[in-house]
Amino acid sequence: EAVGGDHPVREVPRLGVEPRIVAGSPKRFAQGIGATLSTVALVAWLTGATGLAAALVAMIVVAASLESAFGYCLGCKVYGLLVRAGVVTDPTCLDCADITRRATI
Repeated sequence: EAVGGDHPVREVPRLGVEPRIVAGSPKRFAQGIGATLSTVALVAWLTGATGLAAALVAMIVVAASLESAFGYCLGCKVYGLLVRAGVVTDPTCLDCADITRRATI
């Protein structure tokens, strides 16, 4: 069950693994990668680069299969590496830790 904004998301893999709560930012990052790969695959296919399109779709299938079968989010792992490398800053973690920072009252 996904929750919008910077709220945590509940991961429920299919193979009987216990669900776990994960941060929303890595999931949105992974979704963005999937959307980008899908769009580039469509453009590649429309322009006749069917080999590239097939390779991109295969990458999407592998990542989606890992997520659905084992609860392993490849995009989330990449996001974590980028945060640790300092390429991406993640201020939402502060918001997750202190809910009063999100108060709009």
